[in-house]
Amino acid sequence: MLLVDWSGSVRRDRTNGRPRAQTRPDPALESWTAPRGVAARPVVLAVAGLVAAGVALGLVGLAIMLSGPAPPFPRWLPALYPIVGWIYLGAGVVAWLRRPSNHMGALMVAGAFVWIAAGFANTTIPALTATGLILATVPFAIIVHLLHGFPSGRLRGRVSAITVLAGYLVCLVMQAPLYLFGIAPEGPTTVLQIAYRPDLAHDALWAQWAAGSCVMIVTALILERRRRRVPRPRRRVLAPLFLYGIGAVLFVPVSGQLARSLHSGEAWLQALEVAQLTVLAAVPVAFVVAMLRGGFAQTVEVAELGAVLSADPVRRPPLTDALAGTLGDPTLELAFWAREAGAYVDADGRPVALPEPGSDR
Repeated sequence: MLLVDWSGSVRRDRTNGRPRAQTRPDPALESWTAPRGVAARPVVLAVAGLVAAGVALGLVGLAIMLSGPAPPFPRWLPALYPIVGWIYLGAGVVAWLRRPSNHMGALMVAGAFVWIAAGFANTTIPALTATGLILATVPFAIIVHLLHGFPSGRLRGRVSAITVLAGYLVCLVMQAPLYLFGIAPEGPTTVLQIAYRPDLAHDALWAQWAAGSCVMIVTALILERRRRRVPRPRRRVLAPLFLYGIGAVLFVPVSGQLARSLHSGEAWLQALEVAQLTVLAAVPVAFVVAMLRGGFAQTVEVAELGAVLSADPVRRPPLTDALAGTLGDPTLELAFWAREAGAYVDADGRPVALPEPGSDR
């Protein structure tokens, strides 16, 4: 929440988390579009370097996978992992250049490298295979992080931060028994295996699913609470995004377990893996679509805010909308300190209750 003194000074309440939405719709917002910012040259160069590195890393992985011994599955199947990574990379670049100060783009770019590295599990080079096995489920944690961070890319509130941390622990720490005890009795995927104990791996898998389900339940509750706080028009953007992200994370383990319980053939399992990768690849696309539809405000750098507010009063946007565009967070509310009343009020003079310490407002 932004606290504003009637004298004109603006300060951020740093003890109460991230800004929250102004639930009163403003007609002026319908006719105002914030000017689109331009990423600074160092940012553009850094993003270009990351794009080059991501493309090169994916091509190297593809070359290794396609030139190695014939796998027991079609060669094109592992090639989908770098392709998914490139989709995350493209979406992240769009978000990053659209709003350089926002963390969503950087998080999607990080997810791209995780996807490419996870595909290394299909190679025959021990070091690369080990990297892929360790990072195999981290893309799920990235998606959970994106859901909690949207739209600013920053985690709001202690519960949200703990939930995201738990997601990474589930995907990194609880993944370890699977490649330490139960991948296969032999083969390149046993590079980290210390003993072949499929019984331990099976129990660990169920424990991982249980912990992951708890993370997703808490995530769903947090996102639903946030969805209810935003103005009704923006709910049409946030609700499908949140539902799709949660559904994508749950679809992979549920569909995989269902296919195994039905003893599906290899062709069916391969088709299912393609479907799973397709669903997960669409996640960053969904975030970019939400951004273009209004999940992200149009970019306005802080340096441009003064020019926006000094415009003709008839065309000038409300202060709340201008700050929301600058911060890239549509869930923003202004509270003004009224000295005579001795309390904070909104733009219409109504009293405003400040959020509790540690909340995500």
